[in-house]
Order: sequence, then C-alpha cells, then structure tokens
Amino acid sequence: MASAPIEGSGDNAFIMNTSASGNCSFELVLSPARAAASPRAAKLLQSPATATTPRSLEDIAAKLKTAEGNRERLIDEKLEKIKEHEKRASELRKQQSVEMQVEAQRTLEISQKKLAAAEELRQQRLEQLVEKLKDHDNHIEQVRSRLATKGESNGEELQRELDDATADRDLVADAIQSKQQNGQNGNAKENQIP
Repeated sequence: MASAPIEGSGDNAFIMNTSASGNCSFELVLSPARAAASPRAAKLLQSPATATTPRSLEDIAAKLKTAEGNRERLIDEKLEKIKEHEKRASELRKQQSVEMQVEAQRTLEISQKKLAAAEELRQQRLEQLVEKLKDHDNHIEQVRSRLATKGESNGEELQRELDDATADRDLVADAIQSKQQNGQNGNAKENQIP
C-alpha cells in the first residue's frame, strides 16, 4: 500500500492511500499531531529505546536474590503466625485441663460431703433404733418385775406379753444388725471406687 501526502491549505492535509489492487482511499488530517510536544509523550517515546536495552547478569541475579529474600520472609512470617497459633492453642488446652481438674475436685468434694451426710443420717437412725431397743428392754424388765410382784393368776397373761415383747425385740435387733452389716458392706464398696 502506498501513501502520498497531498498538500492542503493550513493545518488541513489530504493523504491518499492506494492498494495493490488499485483501490484508492483518502484521509483528511485536520491538525498535525501534538503528542510529541508534551513532556509525557516525549518520555514515552524515549522509554521504548531504553526498554530494549539488555540487562546485565548482575541485575538479574540481584532481582532474583531480592525475590528469594521476599519469599523467605513471607514463609518465615507464616511460620511465625502458625507457631503463635499453636502456642495459644496449647495454652488454651492447658487452661481447659486445669479448669476440668478443678471442677472434678469440686464435684468430688461435694459428693464426699453428701456421702458423709448420708452416713451421719444413717448412724443417727441406727442410734435411734438402738435407743428404742433399750427402751424396749427396760419395758421388758418392768413387765418381769410386775410379774414377780403380782401373783400367778396374772402371771400367764404377763408371761405371754413378755414372750411377745421378747419376740418383737429380737426382730428389731435382727433388723438393726442386718442394716449395720449392709451399711458396712456399702461403705467398703464406696471405698473401693477410685
């Protein structure tokens, strides 16, 4: 494609373009290009020439070394963050372990207090039963003394009352003994639990 400028008047000019096939086209230029006159355009026009200059091996090696240093620094920062995270996690685990031990100790103390209170209550009930047995024995002795002071006529009736009271006393004594044995066996079982 060939182009030939055609003179125009003033700043306006025509440019005629001809192709190989013989076609013709015209361009109308209204004003000349002013981009070269600006400082930015001048700088841009100069930069392609400097951009094509080859770099030295030292420049390339320095840039690679800087990039490697930046990469190592980023890796070190990430590792440091991971270490801090692991340190915080281990501190939280330790704190949680201590809190769990304190809670377990508190629960153990509460359960021991409840067991002690239950044992004390059981002892009180057993003492009350023993006291009732003593009262019952005293009553039997009173009946015997009345039997001795009264005659033989009331003796059979009193003997029957005495036999009934003795049988009742034996039943209550057996019940107390079984409760005491069960209580001692229960305490032995509680002591075996870790």
